[in-house]
Amino acid sequence: SEKQTSLKKILESAIRCTSKPIRFFATLQLRNCFRNTDLMEWCIDLLIQQLNDSWSAVSQCAFKLLHELCLINDESLDIMVDKRPKIQSLMDVQGFSLLLRLLELPK
Repeated sequence: SEKQTSLKKILESAIRCTSKPIRFFATLQLRNCFRNTDLMEWCIDLLIQQLNDSWSAVSQCAFKLLHELCLINDESLDIMVDKRPKIQSLMDVQGFSLLLRLLELPK
């Protein structure tokens, strides 16, 4: 829809912004989007991208949101596995439980 297209453009621009707080709040806003199944894969793509953000607050927020998303929806876990995020990105304490969930899957 036109509304979703506008939302995507705004959040994608904010996530690429040089301002750390804007990137953080744009990442946080993805929580409101991933409840919409039409936007779930798009949200996962952006959250995986944010795992590599230079500001740790942004990458930690992305970890938490990915973890939350995978806990509430098995389909999102499957989508994330298909995206194959870098395992190194998940090796810290924050991402360890998410890494375990990924490794439990039979794929």
